Amino acid sequence: HTGNMKATVEALEHLDVCLGKLYEKVEELHGLLVITADHGNSDTMLDENDNPVTSHSMSKVPFLITDKKLKLKNGKLADIAPTILSLLNLEIPKEMKGKNLIKKKHFFSNIFIVISILFLSFLGVFYSSRLIKFYKEEHPNTIKENRNLTDVLKQEITTDGNGLYYQNREYIFKGYPQNNYITYSGFLFRIVKINEDGSIKLITENPIYNLKLSGNYKTSNIRSFLNEDGLEETGIFYNNLLHPELYLKSSSFCLQTTLQKDNCDEQINDKVGLLNYKEYVDALGNNSYLNNNHYYWLMTGNEKNYYVFQEGGVSNDTIGYYGIRPVIHLKENTKVIGGSGTYDDPYKIDDTSITIGKYIKYSNLLWKIIEIGEDSYKLALASLLEELPFSNISNQYNLNDKTSIAYYLNHNFYQTLDKNYLVAGKFYIGSYNDNYTTVYQENTEAYVGLMSVLDNYINDFSGYYLLTPATSDMVYSVGENGRLSITSIEESLKIRPVIYLTKNINLIGSGTNSDPFIIE
Repeated sequence: HTGNMKATVEALEHLDVCLGKLYEKVEELHGLLVITADHGNSDTMLDENDNPVTSHSMSKVPFLITDKKLKLKNGKLADIAPTILSLLNLEIPKEMKGKNLIKKKHFFSNIFIVISILFLSFLGVFYSSRLIKFYKEEHPNTIKENRNLTDVLKQEITTDGNGLYYQNREYIFKGYPQNNYITYSGFLFRIVKINEDGSIKLITENPIYNLKLSGNYKTSNIRSFLNEDGLEETGIFYNNLLHPELYLKSSSFCLQTTLQKDNCDEQINDKVGLLNYKEYVDALGNNSYLNNNHYYWLMTGNEKNYYVFQEGGVSNDTIGYYGIRPVIHLKENTKVIGGSGTYDDPYKIDDTSITIGKYIKYSNLLWKIIEIGEDSYKLALASLLEELPFSNISNQYNLNDKTSIAYYLNHNFYQTLDKNYLVAGKFYIGSYNDNYTTVYQENTEAYVGLMSVLDNYINDFSGYYLLTPATSDMVYSVGENGRLSITSIEESLKIRPVIYLTKNINLIGSGTNSDPFIIE
């Protein structure tokens, strides 16, 4: 109740982490967690005049239980204790005036509901199929394959609520649309807008990397990291894309030096870039799909280096490590070959079956493809192993250091793996400060490694070690919210192994998390 916004945010973030750890442990022990609170004011920190509010809010307090089989009724604070006693199978004292909030199951009514749902579902399927049949007969040219993506999107223009708006000769997605998801080269993107020239601007749904942006974006290492310019170790992201020459259009990106919506001080022409402040605002900023609980850089034309922070809004920083959400432009004649644009069924523009981001089950573990080379697939475990110190000696990934993760992974963990398709691979172990190219200056060959700061999908999890050295006796790790952290080598963190499989295998399956590829 201090009215201090920063302190409140930090407190809630800490609470969120602690609550997550508590939940994981309770689930591990097959227990049940009850979560509640008293009245606070973190949900109403400012009044209509932006003055701090320190009094209790009028919001209802949460009361949650983690057993999904149990349903709760609405109630009051006095009902909490009786409900907990009921969960413990203890008698509720008559002195307690509250009631048990757990809904009782009614066997016969449940049967009636199930039968009714099945019957109505049958009717719905039957008549829907008849309707679609007759509609196709009456409109034979309405449903087509290989439609122009721009034509598909323009069918759902809106003037109210969430969706696609026509504004200043562009079509811009605003608010929280549910129909602007698209996959390309294994990455999930959101469609930002259709530009005036008909090209389609996309941004990755989540940050793919976490890097430091030093100075003007135009001359920064991040620009070289995203775009290929003919030099070695450039275009790291661009080279992950499938047939970019067929799909991508080189386009202008606006460099803004101030947080003014319509200010564009300079334009650069690239295949890959970042979002700018104007585009963030056009989508409705804090109240849009572009604010999705991640920190990420915006494209800036000066030393201030603006970024979107986790809670929504824009700030600036010159020393932090924030997310990279690459932005690309699809050509105006791009065809869509499937999908409806939703999260579960995104638009598809290519039919390549094996891409980065797909899943493989190998040695009874689930792995994610993070890179595809000429002869091998680079895989990262799709979960985390036990916590261990990085090393007692050095921040280098050294297979001969018996106190290190490197030794453990290439001996103990290696013995648990099927060796038939496993191949040794190159792991880059150079240090990272401001220039990402230093990571490539050292490498080691191993059967099992860790992810580096330059690998795709390091943000999938938090609280685990990377193999990239930082300063003396320190190494990079992925901290809270998927952001880069620097951790002492003696601290225990979780492990995410990385392996290489030969491409001389036949994979079957769809490659999804629930239906991963398996080796035939």
